[in-house]
Amino acid sequence: MKTLTIQFSNIFQSILTLAFFLLMEVTTWLPLRFWAVWGGGGFIDTTQILNYSECFSAFKFGIYDANDSDCSGYIYGRTLLVFLDFLGLGLAHSFTVGIFLLFLLSIILSYCLPVKNLKDAFFYLLIVLSPPVMLLAERGNFDILMVGLVFLAGIQLSKGRVIISALIIASATLIKFYTGPLFLIVLVKSRGFRSKILVSMIAVSTAYVTLVDLSKMNQGFPRALGFGFEVWGEYLNQYSSTTGSTLRNQLLAVITFSVCVFLAIRLKFSGLFFPVSFVHQDNRNKLIANLLWLSLMSSYFLGLSFDYRLIFLAISVLLFIQSQELDGSRESYLYWMLVSILWLSFPSSGVAPIGDLLLELMIASASVSYFIYLRPRFSRSTGRGSPKAT
Repeated sequence: MKTLTIQFSNIFQSILTLAFFLLMEVTTWLPLRFWAVWGGGGFIDTTQILNYSECFSAFKFGIYDANDSDCSGYIYGRTLLVFLDFLGLGLAHSFTVGIFLLFLLSIILSYCLPVKNLKDAFFYLLIVLSPPVMLLAERGNFDILMVGLVFLAGIQLSKGRVIISALIIASATLIKFYTGPLFLIVLVKSRGFRSKILVSMIAVSTAYVTLVDLSKMNQGFPRALGFGFEVWGEYLNQYSSTTGSTLRNQLLAVITFSVCVFLAIRLKFSGLFFPVSFVHQDNRNKLIANLLWLSLMSSYFLGLSFDYRLIFLAISVLLFIQSQELDGSRESYLYWMLVSILWLSFPSSGVAPIGDLLLELMIASASVSYFIYLRPRFSRSTGRGSPKAT
């Protein structure tokens, strides 16, 4: 009876969230208009992808060309376009697909932060109203689908369905490339030589198709000033009269991240950042949180960062909070850290560097936890640190 009540509550919360997003669409997303980032309505990213789907059937790899036509400039995998074309989905279905993505986003948010009291309601509203989440919903961006696929892969992996999980991750990677590193977790979770071989074959095949798609691109990925490993170099470029070299930006990125790692190590002792228990994938929610977190780190370090991709951060942190028995102070701290990053990173009237710094500190802290967790396992696998035979 209690389980049915919780499920009904989550469904009702999802419907309310969807109704709010639809109200925003009808009222032209007033908060985004206030921040001057409204895209014009009509789920512009959904519309663009469905347009590419129609173009792909006619131009094939010509969609990767860098020219000014409406059928060029595509920067992701062709698999999504093939699938949409197979389903017969085109520009005429933009609104329907956009509503589906909003509903999927509503379900995920409601599952990750079920509202049980005023505190939950307060933070849920702050997260839903945050610029990255609103922008993601307004544009109908397919990163919502990516989160859903990673979510589904984590559920299958938690049930021991390793091959199914690997196939789902392959599908996600062939759409947007940054989920490729998730094969590492699937490979670690694989039991038996046969499973490891099959997962490796799926990963290699996915890598091959991905490289083919990348080789067809005649342009690079757009730079996204907002968050990312090289964001500090981008800030210097923005505020200086000359554009710095890529080497300078990368060097600055390494230095700032090293400083954040040092600070994370120092601050971890006061219990402010993720403990090593975050990395322990001892329940389903924590496993999904790790998959989402690795997706965030992949896009962060590979330079595929956009502000709405902070949804991976939000869902990962929320799942960690739900899956871990945290004391009240640490739980509140994580909530406020998440809200601060979401609200300060973009748009933030000149204080975006604060949000970027908080995000980098959080990523550095999780990186330290991963290192602490993996180090003894690596030592055992290489024979170092093992007890001597007597």
